[in-house]
Amino acid sequence: MKIVGFLFIAIGLFILPANRLVAQESSTSRSIEQEIFDLVNQHRKSIGLNPFAFSEILDEQSRTHSQNMASGKTSFSHNNFEKRTAAIRDKIGGLSFAENVAYGHRSAESAVKGWLNSKGHKDNIEGDFTHMGVGIGQAKDGTYFITQIFVKIEPNSILVLNDQIEAQLQVDIVELVNQHRATLGLNPLIISDVVAVQSRIHSQGMASGKVRFSHDGFDKRAAAIREQIGGVGFAENVAYGQTNAESVVEGW
Repeated sequence: MKIVGFLFIAIGLFILPANRLVAQESSTSRSIEQEIFDLVNQHRKSIGLNPFAFSEILDEQSRTHSQNMASGKTSFSHNNFEKRTAAIRDKIGGLSFAENVAYGHRSAESAVKGWLNSKGHKDNIEGDFTHMGVGIGQAKDGTYFITQIFVKIEPNSILVLNDQIEAQLQVDIVELVNQHRATLGLNPLIISDVVAVQSRIHSQGMASGKVRFSHDGFDKRAAAIREQIGGVGFAENVAYGQTNAESVVEGW
């Protein structure tokens, strides 16, 4: 099935100044979130399971719960899980849900290893779900609180399926780009919701014909990103017609 024949892709890359790291909502936390996502999918692939698709909605709900635990607004628990699933279901649907929480780990590897050594948490990671979100909150003493939320999306939902395909394509592209950067000794790029939104808007604009296949409006996109999270350098790649992440990255 050709997936990207009508899908235009824009990837925004950015560099943040040191004095804006706090405004970026902790680059370290976001990096750990991404590592957890990658490690969980590596584990699923190793046992013959499909990888989870990325969902910003799940990330947001996971991050909010982690931040509430880190700040003491709620205990280390699954309190209000039903409210989180209701909020998710309202936006993207969902047949079933599960949640893992953890705290005290200093690395993604430690957190994932801890979950895999616990039957209940391991069952969730290996469960019959389609999407996963990860969110981290950091307490004043530096302790990390981590939440994973899993959801199985209705297979007959075309719009959700398209969202799943596009979300997974984004994850696959970033993973391949970071693999290339690692071969050069460069730090990995971190997924940013703010940058992803601007990239998606431009891709949808090109796909709908509102703008031509180009970098038109790049200055406006950069300005919108800078206003929210800062940035000292920006660049943008666009592509169209490829059928998978590998062909996109190879073309670039």
